[in-house]
Amino acid sequence: MNTKVFKFLIYVSVIAILAVIAGQFLWTQQTHKLITRNARNVIELALTKTANDFNQYFHYKKNMIADTSNLSEKHLMNVSANIPEMVPALDSILKVEFSNIGLQSNYKLALIHQGVFLYKSDESIADSVYQKDSFNKSLYCGFSNHGISMSVFFPEGYVVRSDSPHMRAWWLISLVGFVIIVLSGSFLFRSIMKIQTESGRRIRIINNLAHEFKTPLASIKLASEMLMNEQIINQPNRVHRYGELLQFEVRRLQFQGEQILNMALLEEGQIMLKFEYVSANEVIRKLVENYLVVRSDLAEQLTTNLHSDNDIVYVDLGHFQNVISNLIENSFKYGGDGVKVEINTGNNSNGVLIHVIDNGIGIARKYHKVVFERFYRITSSNRHDIKGHGIGLYYVKNILSKMGARITLTSAPNKGARFEIFFPFEHN
Repeated sequence: MNTKVFKFLIYVSVIAILAVIAGQFLWTQQTHKLITRNARNVIELALTKTANDFNQYFHYKKNMIADTSNLSEKHLMNVSANIPEMVPALDSILKVEFSNIGLQSNYKLALIHQGVFLYKSDESIADSVYQKDSFNKSLYCGFSNHGISMSVFFPEGYVVRSDSPHMRAWWLISLVGFVIIVLSGSFLFRSIMKIQTESGRRIRIINNLAHEFKTPLASIKLASEMLMNEQIINQPNRVHRYGELLQFEVRRLQFQGEQILNMALLEEGQIMLKFEYVSANEVIRKLVENYLVVRSDLAEQLTTNLHSDNDIVYVDLGHFQNVISNLIENSFKYGGDGVKVEINTGNNSNGVLIHVIDNGIGIARKYHKVVFERFYRITSSNRHDIKGHGIGLYYVKNILSKMGARITLTSAPNKGARFEIFFPFEHN
């Protein structure tokens, strides 16, 4: 994807999310204003529901009492006799309904029957206030054709809050939605950025691979042309040198091809290991000998110190050799001119230790973990001539993990690098 198009899509997505959040906020504000403006209508509806609920409650209580007592119908229909029971029930229903609409203002209650005040929760408030400045609703309890009038007065005024249970639920749902959108957008953004980074790395890897294959192929072509020259055929020393060059470059191509194949198998989880018990000392000794046959120019720079008394490890031999070869190649490739590499083996109380140590330019501590990531390469301002594809140490760490071992790095700038491989006895 083109970088400009990618950035454009990111900006559009961010603007869309902000627009949704702004729209939601404005909608909530308008809802709050509308609820406040229509507070009186909301209270009227709450009182209507209160009256209905109370009427149902009272008729239920009246029928139950009539069925279970010897009270006369005249007593049941007596208004004054029922006031002590009516007030707590009515007050309880009012509180529930006012809470449902978010009304938290204090209120005063009065009950009126045919113009006579049967009950006032606050005797200091004049009768005229209840009759003119309050909310009135009839309760048809069966006492008379006119019933009882419920009067509710708010001494401090009334405000219907927008943070009622319904509004709080809506806010909670909105908040959860926003969090999901933000998290999803963040995850999507990071995924796209990761894909972009991976894409850039892959392009660089392809360029490096082309260079890596082009160089040995050019050397092979040159060596083969020289061997076909009649003058060279009669010079055994030169024939031998060109033969060594061919062997070295073919081995480089084979090694790089195996690295790429192994990485692909690791990525797909299809790599198959054939475990066997081998002597780490013997494998490393033979590997170094074969390496120096091809790279005789490094005979003074590559040494071994194989002193492990218990050096038996349970590994896939081919991959174990690839691991050691990778570490040797890396030391010579990135260690700098004249770098010296030493391979040691030893034991501690828990397992077998293998060290690949060089005295090269070293690696800063901040890179100690990332050098084992796929396609990662340290860009050094003075080492642009070094080509690589960033899969060697990724392969080393992952294949060792599959063989039950682990690798650690100890290094500092200009102090060389030390790679330690540990095979625990319990795995072996």
